[in-house]
Formats: sequence, C-alpha cells, structure tokens
Amino acid sequence: MALYASPNSPGDWKSFTRRNDISKLSLTEQRKKYLQETLQFEDFMAQQAYLQSMSLNSQTNQLHQGGNSDNKVKSIAFAGGITTVSGYTSYVDVTFKYPVSIKAGGVPFIAITNGKQGNGTGSPINYVYNSGVNSSVLRFASSQVAGNNLGAVAANVLGASKVLSLAGAQEPVDADPGTFANVTYTNGASAGITSTFDVTITSGGILSQIVDDLLASITVNPTNCKNGATSNVALTTITGTGASAQASIGTTGLTGGTITGIVITNIGSGYAVGDELQIPVGALGTGQLVTGGDLLSQTTTAGIGNVTGPFTMAISSTSAVGAGGTITLTGDGANALTAVSVSSIGTGYVNGEVLTISNADLVTAGFAGATGNVDITLSASDVQDSTAATITLTAGDFVTGITAVTSGIAGENWAPGDVITFADASFGATSTGGSILIFAGDLTGDVLTLVGSSIDENGAEIYSSANNPGAQLDLSYTSTDTVTAVAS
Repeated sequence: MALYASPNSPGDWKSFTRRNDISKLSLTEQRKKYLQETLQFEDFMAQQAYLQSMSLNSQTNQLHQGGNSDNKVKSIAFAGGITTVSGYTSYVDVTFKYPVSIKAGGVPFIAITNGKQGNGTGSPINYVYNSGVNSSVLRFASSQVAGNNLGAVAANVLGASKVLSLAGAQEPVDADPGTFANVTYTNGASAGITSTFDVTITSGGILSQIVDDLLASITVNPTNCKNGATSNVALTTITGTGASAQASIGTTGLTGGTITGIVITNIGSGYAVGDELQIPVGALGTGQLVTGGDLLSQTTTAGIGNVTGPFTMAISSTSAVGAGGTITLTGDGANALTAVSVSSIGTGYVNGEVLTISNADLVTAGFAGATGNVDITLSASDVQDSTAATITLTAGDFVTGITAVTSGIAGENWAPGDVITFADASFGATSTGGSILIFAGDLTGDVLTLVGSSIDENGAEIYSSANNPGAQLDLSYTSTDTVTAVAS
C-alpha cells in the first residue's frame, strides 16, 4: 500500500497545476506528479472502505452472534421443598451470565425427570416459567394441590426392612414376649397395600410410652420450670439398675411452671418397681426469674409520676437473651417506686442482664407522668434454674409391649397418620392387637432430578436483554441437582 501524507484529493488538473509546489515544474514532471498523487489517494480511499466494512461486520457479529453465544446458563437448581400431603409450589432457578428477556408467543418450561421412588404417577414434571423478565435469573414453578399422597409426585412407599417409629403406639394387652413375623393387620385410614410387618414384643424392664403414664409417679414436682415443652430429657437413675430412658416433658405456669405432661420417647431397659429416677437440675429451663422476687433495689428510673398502680408489664432485655418475664410496678404517688416484683418468671435470664420497661409502655400501662424508662439490673440471686424432679416407678409404669416394628416387603399408597392395627391374638391367645402410626419419616418420596437438557421455549423466545429478539440464545444446561418429596 502506498503512503500518502495527506488524505486530500489532488483535485482536477487545472487546480492541481496552480499549486505553488507544482506550477514551477515542467509539464512532464507535473503529469508524473498528478498521476502519482491520484493513485495514492485512490489507494487511501480503498483502505478506508475496507476498514469501515470490517468494523460493521464486527458490530453485526456482536449483536447477533457473539453477545448471545457468550450469555449461557451459569447454574440451574431447585428452590423450595416438595410436600405431597399439604401441597406445594416448588421452583427451579436458572441463572444466566447476563440478563435475559422473553418474547411472547408461549410459556417456556423445563421438563424434569421424576424417578417415582415414592410411587408418583407423573414423569416428566414440567416446571413452567414464573418470573424474571430483564433479569439474569429466570424462575420456573411447579405446583401440586393438597391431597392424599397419591399424586403425580408422591411419597407413599413404605420400603422393605424399614424400622418404623413407635411414637404414638398403642400397646397390646397380655402379649407374650417374642418376635412375630407377618402379623395380620388392618389399615383404617388409606389404601396402604402389600406391606408385611414383623413385630417384637419385650416383657419387663421397659417404661410405658403411653402419654402421661408416668405423670402420677412424679413424687417431687418443681415449681420453677419454664413454661413450655422440652424434648429428649434424660432420666437419671437414682436407685436401681435401669438406664437410657428419655422423655418429652411439658411444663405449665407463668409464675412458676410445674410438670403437667410426660411421655417416654426412649424406653430404656432394666427398670423395676420402686426405682427412683430424676429429671436433673436445669433440664426444664435455666435462668428463670425468681418467683415474686423483689427487684426494687436494682431498679432505676427518671420518674414514675404520681400514679400508684400497681401495673404489670412485659420487659425487654437490652444485654442478653432472657424472654417471657413480666414485672409488677407500684408507685408511691410522688414520682417514685415502692415495689418492683416478678410476676411471670420467663426463662433464659442471666446475672448482670439489664431489663427495660420503655417510657411508652409505662404511659400505656397507666403511669401517665413517667418521664423515662425503668431499667432493672439482675443479680445472681434474681435468676434460677429448674430444680430436680423425682419419679418413683410403680407397676403401672411398665408394659409388656411393642419394642420394634419392621416392614417385611415393600408397600405403597401409604400416608402419614395411617393407623396399623394388629389383630387380636396376634401376640398370644389372649392378647389384644395394639397399633402403631405411620409417620412421614417412615415413607420414601419421589426424587426429581435436573439432568443435562435444555429449556423448552414452547413458542416463546428467550434472548439477551441487550439484544433484540431473533438472536439465538444457548439454553442448554448441565446439572445434577435433586429434590426429594416428603409426605408432610
């Protein structure tokens, strides 16, 4: 390519010869110079046209090819669980590198494989476009209404050799110890079929799992427990050789909780009539306020007004995690407090914790002239743990009962809450049958799997937001994400 110092045309011959640098040359030299500059200028213009063409081609490629080929699916994953009894809406989130838009014409979807491990009736399960226009994340959704656990996605399979939960079991009466295979049963709730059950009956040394069977055997009942329930409390053996029993314990009372409910969750072994068991100190709550405790000396306030009260109010912690307590305040009618006492003991308080009743709450309660908050700083003597409880076992606390139920062959069409009732005489000539419940955790659910595939545009068009529709977008993906249906 020729070099040209100026991007200007040499012009026509007449004007060219009048140039100062040309006019003094001979005619031959002028012609030679004119031809040279004309060729150089034409070469220069050809170069510019080529460069412009390449630039336009590059921009076109970016718009219709490069921008979209680079905007691929970064990740795809399930969001939200699948509950087959109560119904559900489950999601799949598809994340692109750059924001995308959708041109109308249909509703895109993703076909997802259902392994049918839980006896579901449908596969694939279509997750349909839900949201995400002009976003890098498109959300697809699939819903199933509440039902009987027999839908397109299900969790109704009771697997072979499944050890079933014994919570809620109704023990047989007068049963013989031993292991009984393929026990005859009826199912009073749903259409559970084809299962068989092996039942183990154990005699002596095990505690009853009937709700509140041990309640009457509590000989020392604390009066400073938290208000609520506590699970899996270990029962310590004081006298006797029994071990490993655990219980869920309910305690009731705002001013001083006591044990009002107990159910054995782990039957233990080796117990005998007369054995003393203990629920340890603190097992039913730590950091309760002392019932009726006088907190006046630890209380500060800017002024309470001329109202005497008394008024009972909730308190909030400003330095720890105690909760549930209430305080009763009494004024002297002359802007001071005469009594600050504990009404509800709450739980979780600690030494040094600062409790506050806001000025707004004081005014609302009736202290109309209060000018600030009430702050109470707890001391070690203001908080307490639940004291120990004692259980003295009686004959009624023991059962000859079911200690294991295992499924034989696999069954299907089960639902949580199904009652398996064993026939009378199944565990001895004079025994009643007893029963157990099917729980969600006993059942196997379908597994939905995202496998390498592509989003089905279904008549719509998914395209990069930076481009116009018509530019093809790579909608393929690779994933191994799964979600498992639960019978709940």
